[in-house]
Amino acid sequence: MEEAFEYARSIKEVFKRKPKISDFYEEFPLFVDGNKSYKYTSVLPIKSQYGDSFNNYVNEHKLYLMDLKSF
Repeated sequence: MEEAFEYARSIKEVFKRKPKISDFYEEFPLFVDGNKSYKYTSVLPIKSQYGDSFNNYVNEHKLYLMDLKSF
């Protein structure tokens, strides 16, 4: 988690912009309820990231933060 926070800070400092969803290819699925992941499949390949575990992710994963802005 700390690594993701540091990455967000570096994007702000280096690129002088707010982080985008696509910046968090690996981490973003942690910040989405599994049953709402379908909203982001056009931006991120969440299903392919989780492979055979995708159905478990959809049914069981609960978000850690309310949204990317909270991050």
